Amino acid sequence: MSINAINVDSAGIELAKPATYAGVYNVNVRQSAATGAGAAVWAIYNPTGSGKTVLIRSAWFQLLFDGTAVATLMKYELVKYTGVTALSGGVAVTPMHKRTSLSGAVVAAARLLDTGLTLTGGTAQAIVQIGTMGRVTQTATNAQSLISQPLGANERGTINAMAIELAAQEALALRQTVVSVIGDNVIGYVETAEY
Repeated sequence: MSINAINVDSAGIELAKPATYAGVYNVNVRQSAATGAGAAVWAIYNPTGSGKTVLIRSAWFQLLFDGTAVATLMKYELVKYTGVTALSGGVAVTPMHKRTSLSGAVVAAARLLDTGLTLTGGTAQAIVQIGTMGRVTQTATNAQSLISQPLGANERGTINAMAIELAAQEALALRQTVVSVIGDNVIGYVETAEY
């Protein structure tokens, strides 16, 4: 005979199991070349075999331009990929631990490469546009940056009351939708929890 214990609150509503890790991943992309549209420049990945789910609790991005002004726009979007067997290229992004006691084995892997990461085997799902920014230098105008709205604003992290879930072999990527220009920048963070 087996017994499964479920934690409930005083009203009998099931409580979420506690996170085994919680962290914040830095996003700091600066385009160094004219890279083609569709390049994934930053991504976070839940590799297979972990048995854990990675929740994207919140994200915040700011777009700015520090190159030579041109009369065009930079555009970026978030894309969820399924069936990813490997995330490669660029450099690893080390997360900031939200709680030292939860800084053990981190499952998620984040990477950055302004000329495009490789999401082997991945199939892109629906997208969310995060922003568009005119390629005007910071010193030429006072209104040079666009701030996207946070995807989740509180400790529980919600997008219409639900965090983005990355099951095994899923990734969330920041992707440009137009050809980049040297000086396109996206900065911000992605906050996660692992269960």
